[in-house]
This record gives sequence, structure tokens and C-alpha cells, in this order.
Amino acid sequence: MNARTLLVLTVLAAVLGAFIYFVERDLPTTDERREQEKKVLSLEQDDVTAVEIAWDEETVRLEREDPPAAEEEGEGEEDDAFFARPQPEWNLVAPRRARADRNLVDDLLRDLTALEKERTEVGVDRAEAGLDAPRARVTLVTAGAETVLEIGAELPASSDMLIAVAGRDEVYQVASSVWTDLTREAGDWRDKKLFTATRADVDRVRLTSGGAEVLLAERGDVFWIESPITDLADEEHVNGLLNEITGLTASRFLDDPERTPVELGLEPPAHVLEVVLEGREEPYRLALGEPQEVEGEPQEGAARTVHARAGEQLVELSTRLVDAFRRPPEAWRSRAWTPIQVYRVESARFADAGGEVEVTREEGDWLRGEDRVDYSAVSDLLYAVADADADEVVSRDEAAARGHALEKPAIEVTLVMEDAEESLALYATVDGLAAATREGRDAVLLLPSSAVEEVTAKLAALRAAEPLADEEEEGEEPEEGEAAEEPD
Repeated sequence: MNARTLLVLTVLAAVLGAFIYFVERDLPTTDERREQEKKVLSLEQDDVTAVEIAWDEETVRLEREDPPAAEEEGEGEEDDAFFARPQPEWNLVAPRRARADRNLVDDLLRDLTALEKERTEVGVDRAEAGLDAPRARVTLVTAGAETVLEIGAELPASSDMLIAVAGRDEVYQVASSVWTDLTREAGDWRDKKLFTATRADVDRVRLTSGGAEVLLAERGDVFWIESPITDLADEEHVNGLLNEITGLTASRFLDDPERTPVELGLEPPAHVLEVVLEGREEPYRLALGEPQEVEGEPQEGAARTVHARAGEQLVELSTRLVDAFRRPPEAWRSRAWTPIQVYRVESARFADAGGEVEVTREEGDWLRGEDRVDYSAVSDLLYAVADADADEVVSRDEAAARGHALEKPAIEVTLVMEDAEESLALYATVDGLAAATREGRDAVLLLPSSAVEEVTAKLAALRAAEPLADEEEEGEEPEEGEAAEEPD
């Protein structure tokens, strides 16, 4: 055999090997084939686009709604795109229309596609098997095809039942545990979660009650009151409100209410919640009645049972939302001198009668000018600023009327973040309260003297902090000819 023939045979062997590899690598293994043969259906759960259940003269139909196709991601963004990929939703389309509980549908499809044959019979009398008039028919729709499961009789003294697949002669004995899901009432397939967007999606919130309204809107990463006054909103109040909104869940659906919407306090509603979501024009709207009467005084801050209308659906739910509607606009104002979190601060400047001090983060440490200083000396001062809360929030005119002069600050603070900068000012104490301002906010915060003393003391401690030796200096070897100092 010459070299040329040997080369040709080598190439052919390599091509044949590659062909076998790429053809057979996706074929199921022997164990996988055995597992597949046990299953009644050869469908994959993710391939099912609709499911219809007919039983007791009732038909429930659920249809999948796939999210819009995502735009192609740039190179290196595959992992992020995977985790951010929106999941398909399921809708109840018969006998009524509503958003379906995706978890319930997923559980049903998982159970159906995983059904295993405990026994297979051919030539069974369909009447004896309860299949001449099945207790239920389940239609699973995939791309271009439909598979119909016929549910027959339960087997005595067992937890099994008989089923068949339309078009097949075989009758299968399977576990009957899926029967409970198949006989779920139509209304029970509905998603009880009334608000499906995330907290990050919320752009604006409007609370309307008794003709008065409060409008909260996000600016950057904080919420502001936009109406009827303009001011920074209290972070704790906003967080509580958003938690209630994103957790809205129906306790029960009122399909055949014993009382009319007027009697339920929903025409007109006592309160109306509107939430504008980022990228969507139509706001989410929820109308609520007054809380139901309870025996004794309700606990402060406790969830209350109310009737509500979400779209066309009447529901009953337990929520603390009513407290937010009853909060006057002034109570939404933030009492924090700054909403900035300490961990975001990259550098800061402090100026008072003693001069200016500047600190900068560097690889987990803090530098005061060029000197590395104890970490706590800086963080304690920053926390004193971040934790300073006002006893009162007033207008500039009211502050002036109470003797607070805002011309010359006693302490000026500049906080620098990666993407923003914030200027704060603290003024002299008058009658136990010191005026404090934040650039971009018209309100004046009246801080208690204890907060002022804390900031003043921490600033003095930062100034007095001894510089730390550099790590290189600590481990530096003595130069040649110099004797190392003997320890005492």
C-alpha cells in the first residue's frame, strides 16, 4: 500500500468517525430509551402550547403566551441574557378569561408528560375500562399536532386508574394522583397574584382617596413626592408601599358576590391605586373599598381584609394598603438628611471653621489627603451623616420665621458617588434644633442637637486620627549598613 492510498484511507476513517459521532451523540442511551418506553406520552413539557380539560360537562382551556422574541445580545452577554429571559405566561381562555397560575399549569404538564405505564393491556373492553364514556378528556396541543388522553375508571383497592391515548389500541394503568388537578374548578386555575410586575418596573404610584391624591415618582434611584407637594419621599414609607403592591394577592375571587359593587364600596371606590410601569403606557389600576369591620380595635399596621376590583374581577384580599391612602402628603416627606447609602460613597469633603478635610477610598482603605487612616474614623463620620434624621421638615420661610439663618453653614459636606455628587449643609443650632439642607431639595430639615453633636464629634475624630503606616514601610528591610533596631 502506497503512501497516497494510506492517506486517503486515513481521511475516510476520520470522516466516518466524525459522522458517527455527530449522528449518534444526540441519540438516547439504552437507559434513556428504557425510561422513555415507560412513559405514556413522548411529549416534552415545553412543547405544549395549550391544554384543554373536559369533564362533567365543563371545559377548561389554558393557552400559553410566549414573551416577545428577545433582541440578539452582544458577544459575552449570553449568561446575562439567559437569566433575564422572560418566561412564558399561561392564560385561562375558557370558560372565562383570566391570567392563569403558571405554577399550577407547569405542575399539571409535568405530571401528564411524566405519566408512567404501570401496566399495558391490548384488546380491553372499553366499556369495562370506563373508556366508552371517559370521565375526562385532556387535549395537549403542540406545534401542528394534538394528543388526546382519555381518562377511564379507577381501579378498586388501588391508587391507580385506566387511561388511553386516542388513536391507540393500548389501555394503560397509571397512578391516579393527577386526577385531582384535572378536576380543578375553572376559577381555581386563575393566578391569585394581582400584580405581576417587579419592584424595579415601578415608575410612578398614584394614591387617590376621597378626592385627594398623592403622586410618587422615581428620580434616579429614589422616589419623590410630585403632588400635591414636591419633596424627597420617605424611603421606609415607599419601601412599605412597594412591598404591599408587589405582594397583592387575592384571598378569594368573588365570581357570584352576594352584594353588589355599590354595597362592597367599589362604586365609587373608596380608594384607587394606579401604578405606571416602565415602558408601558396603560397604568395598572386597583380599586378598593374600606376595610371590613372587625371585632375590637385592629392592631396598628396590621393587614386588613378589603374588597377590590382588579380589571373586571372582584376579589377579596388582605393588605396594609389602606394605611398608605390615609397618610397625608406631609407624612410622606423624608426626614433623612441624605438618602445616600454609605457603601456608595467614593470620596467626601467636609468643611467647617477648622478648615477642609477630604477622604477618598483606595482599595478598601480610606485616605485622608495622602495619609491612610483608620477605616472606622471615616465610616463613623459617614454613618453619622447618613443616619441624621430630622425631628421636623419645614419650608425655608418657616425655618427663617423660627430664627434659622441659612446664609452661612457651620458644616458643609460633599458626598461623591461613582455616578453622582451630593452637597449638604448644616447650620447653627437654634432652640435645640439645627437647620440642615440638601442641594436640589427646597425643604429644610430641623435636626436634633444630638445628631449635630454626633457629626461634629466624628469630624473632630477624623481630623485627629493618626496616619497609619504603609504596609511596605511596616515590612521594609533595613538598608545595607544599617542595624535593625533591637526590640525592648
